[in-house]
Amino acid sequence: MISRNGLAILLPLLLSLISRVEVCRAAKASNNLIEREFEARASEHPTTTQSLRLKDGPNWLHPDTPQVLYRLLVADPSSGATQALTSLDPRQTVSSERENPNGQEQLTLRFVREDPKLEVVLVFECYPGHPFVRRWGAARNLGDSEVVIQKAWIEELRLAPGATNSMAYHGLERIRAEAQPRWFALHETDLSAKSQLRFETGRYRSATWLTLQRKQTPEGMVLGWETYAPTECVLDASGTLSVVLRAHLSLAPGENFEIPKSFVGLYRGDLDEGCYLTQRFAEERIAWPIPDDRFPYLMFNSWGYGTQINEALAREGIERCAELGVEVFVVDFGWEGPDWEPLPDKFPNGLAPLADLCHAKGMKFGVHLSFANISAHSKLYREHPEWTHGQGCWGYGHDHFPVYALSLGLPEARRWAVDTVLQVIDRDKVDWFLTDTHLYGFIDPAKHEVRGDQEYLAREGFAATLAEIHRLRPNVLIEHCDGGLSFPSYKMMEQHVTSITSDNDNALETRMAVYDLSHFLSPRFLDKYQQEWGSHHANRSCLFGGPWILMFPIHELRPGSREWNELLEDIALYKQTRKRIREGKALHLLPPSDPKDPSWDGWDAIGSYHPGEDSAVAFAYRTGGPHKTRTIPMKGLIPEHRYRVRLLDGRETREATGREILERGIRLSLEEYRRGETSRSSEVILIEPVR
Repeated sequence: MISRNGLAILLPLLLSLISRVEVCRAAKASNNLIEREFEARASEHPTTTQSLRLKDGPNWLHPDTPQVLYRLLVADPSSGATQALTSLDPRQTVSSERENPNGQEQLTLRFVREDPKLEVVLVFECYPGHPFVRRWGAARNLGDSEVVIQKAWIEELRLAPGATNSMAYHGLERIRAEAQPRWFALHETDLSAKSQLRFETGRYRSATWLTLQRKQTPEGMVLGWETYAPTECVLDASGTLSVVLRAHLSLAPGENFEIPKSFVGLYRGDLDEGCYLTQRFAEERIAWPIPDDRFPYLMFNSWGYGTQINEALAREGIERCAELGVEVFVVDFGWEGPDWEPLPDKFPNGLAPLADLCHAKGMKFGVHLSFANISAHSKLYREHPEWTHGQGCWGYGHDHFPVYALSLGLPEARRWAVDTVLQVIDRDKVDWFLTDTHLYGFIDPAKHEVRGDQEYLAREGFAATLAEIHRLRPNVLIEHCDGGLSFPSYKMMEQHVTSITSDNDNALETRMAVYDLSHFLSPRFLDKYQQEWGSHHANRSCLFGGPWILMFPIHELRPGSREWNELLEDIALYKQTRKRIREGKALHLLPPSDPKDPSWDGWDAIGSYHPGEDSAVAFAYRTGGPHKTRTIPMKGLIPEHRYRVRLLDGRETREATGREILERGIRLSLEEYRRGETSRSSEVILIEPVR
């Protein structure tokens, strides 16, 4: 992180760089976690070099290669000529200011160019207690003619040669297919064998995240960026790591183009440690704040009834949920007519009485609200068909008429979307809503001038719509759903309180999604839609992170039955451990796999270690396989400390040192609980320090 003194030294260095002062000057910016050193060198082509390291750690940046602070590819629409603009160009002036808002250091640099007449603003921000530096920027057209921003480099780092002797972790794009039980693909790339890397981010694509874990030493670097827009992350053969945004945005005189936020951080430890530090940083500085300390909530969603949900079923469900201790009740798809009004044949009194009943029983009330899908029978489509383009999705077979996608790249369409969502929130007393399929549509080029890349405009429009809803109704919580997580992005975390993982799937496939995504998303962004139910194994497959969302016909669950009692036990365990897991470090112990994989023994396990409490919880599962006994490896414990290990079902308690547990693991024996053709069983491991 950049200290106050370091920032004061850095500013004249950057000024010296632009004005070609014939000196070589250096400065160091650091705190007790991270050290960043800048050096400005004057020559015929002025350059800036820098180092990035943890205290006493290796330099992650090339010490003798120029480091670019900004890069834009711009075009003159009249001539079609393009040029690359960078911070290394001496034909520009710079001004700067330093602030200290809310205790963090903030440095703002303004580069002003004459050809084209453009102002580029860069902001760097550092935070106490986090080994991360965050940055963002903007470009403003100061001329009297249009400029096209074709591409913008969100980040560009020229890595030291040793940095590529690493394992790269990235991906998590959606790969779900009918014969493929795994929803998301976490990629591990050995950069010592393959020095180049390239992947795209955006809807259904890779996460806006990359971690480099050194192979020889327990150290790593994390790069993250905060946008829904289409980007490409590239590590080329020269060791230059860049994230490039594709915009093709026409910038009229006086207009601004925003360069999305990004961050870079360093850590010591294994991959789980790097993921944990990144998640803590994102939770404190990026993510939508949790509403209260109970989060992630225990919830119910009515999709277990499909589109058959009605007022009578909802009332019965609310009563049953209150007995179980559910905290949010959501009416999923099937309540809404073409103009987002409750269907009178199913909800003759509207939704507000259901919200009142939920509130009276201490629950929040939520709805499915896929506002970018426009029915051909709607008033909006009759009046403004030009605001739609392409196919939307309405009702999973609920009705049979055309549906179109709303063009959120159009300001007038966004205003309608915001007004409509606010009307539903206020009329139906909504505390929570989830977005879903077809989150946005493109602009019809036959009816409008398209002034940028279609994906860029649509996704920026989606972000702007959610931002305006948040501004006007800040207490309403939004869940990301798109038939399963579609936007693995830090921007998603900024605008949503949680996210779906896999969509209404069985227990094993849910665990596979959680295991993979928990490398990127913090635990409270791992909500699960539970459709397989009736056993500890099914319930406990939803206990890591959350929210835990019951999604089955709850009226079939009878009080006093075995299924009811086991569910109550697991709900109590969830509420007991959820804060610890929310704040803790995810421990990836045994990966789940496809039962058809002959190399998988049927066991998987995931856990969480809470550094403040020095305690851990782990969930172990057996799904078939020939072995009823297995050693579960453990991580995170302090070797010199002594711990009490309790097996919840085995009624067994033992004591051991952290070193003994880490070296030997925890031996479990799970009896078969047969459901269908595959045995299913589980165990909960609770580890507490011996004081």
